[in-house]
Amino acid sequence: MELPELIFRLIKSNKEGDFWDFKAQHHVKAGDLIKDIMCLANTVRHKGERFIIFGVNDNTEIVGVPDEGRRTQADIIDILGRAGFAGNLYPDVYLTEVEIEDKTLDILIIKDMPEKPYYLQKEYNNRGVKLHAGTVYSRVRDANTQSDHVASAQDIEQMWKERFGLELQPFERLQIYLQDFDEWEEIEENSWYYKPFPEFTVQKHSEVEEIEACESWVRMATNPRAFMFDMVCKYHQTILMKECCIYFDEMRQLIPNPAIGVIEGMPAPNHYYYFVLDSPKSNLLSFLLREPKIRLGQNPEPFKSRGGNVPIIAFRGEEEFSEFESYAANNKEIFDATPYSGLIDTLRIGRYPTENDIEVLRFCSRLRNMYIQWRGFS
Repeated sequence: MELPELIFRLIKSNKEGDFWDFKAQHHVKAGDLIKDIMCLANTVRHKGERFIIFGVNDNTEIVGVPDEGRRTQADIIDILGRAGFAGNLYPDVYLTEVEIEDKTLDILIIKDMPEKPYYLQKEYNNRGVKLHAGTVYSRVRDANTQSDHVASAQDIEQMWKERFGLELQPFERLQIYLQDFDEWEEIEENSWYYKPFPEFTVQKHSEVEEIEACESWVRMATNPRAFMFDMVCKYHQTILMKECCIYFDEMRQLIPNPAIGVIEGMPAPNHYYYFVLDSPKSNLLSFLLREPKIRLGQNPEPFKSRGGNVPIIAFRGEEEFSEFESYAANNKEIFDATPYSGLIDTLRIGRYPTENDIEVLRFCSRLRNMYIQWRGFS
């Protein structure tokens, strides 16, 4: 179901619920916004995205979101980032807008992530809003946990089960554990086990080989030499995942081999490199970089090397990936007007990079910059 249709159905239900909340306008106080997001993110009574719908009043009338006090996605992420969430893990949110009955509504989409429970590690007290450190807030039907109360013991237990994946199959548990960076113990280079459940391991599975061709993106690094090997994630002796991984910038950074996409209708070279951040491969990427996926998705340049930024795009999900490929294919004039990194023209053609590498890098850099503009990164 498309988002406008889903939002319309929620409005026409004439009530709020476990995973949606109506607001006539954006929150005046940042603390109220933090709490509403936290409660919706923590609810265990719905599987899937949750929504704060701005521009609908208490009588479920569509009034449209007023411009006064209207926040941007960057504003909201900044508020969450400074709120003091435990482990600096805060809900993954995305602000978009829809048109319904000729009125503009802002929709704050809160992703359903296994990091719950989300809670603050320090007291929040600002403009009369108090949120207590260590207190887990949630939502039941149309009601948030009161600020001086705590979510039910049963709900909190379910949140922790989700975080540790105790009701999931080994592959699904692995995806969660890969995000729990501090609990992995390295026993030798590129070999780790998960301390709470040591039957889960990540380890090198093949010899290291130098990359002689392809993977042009690695040549953007200060040192253009790169190496690859297979890495496996195991449960006991069962291989759950196997990925080719690449050391670049002369073995200073290690990431899984990115996928290759093609922008149809553009002259060759028209391929580029990317990750989709809601995929299992991206969980391994996050683990190797020790960087939460939410931050990778909010960073316009998530793959910096010493000399610059290797031109890889990190899409937040499959939907964004498909939308951008379609946008790029249908807006060649915008692509042509988008600059590529000036660093590329300083690279010296030789064994690494080749002339073909340079052409690929120009395309990838220009496309990545087009994506940054399309996403609205400031």
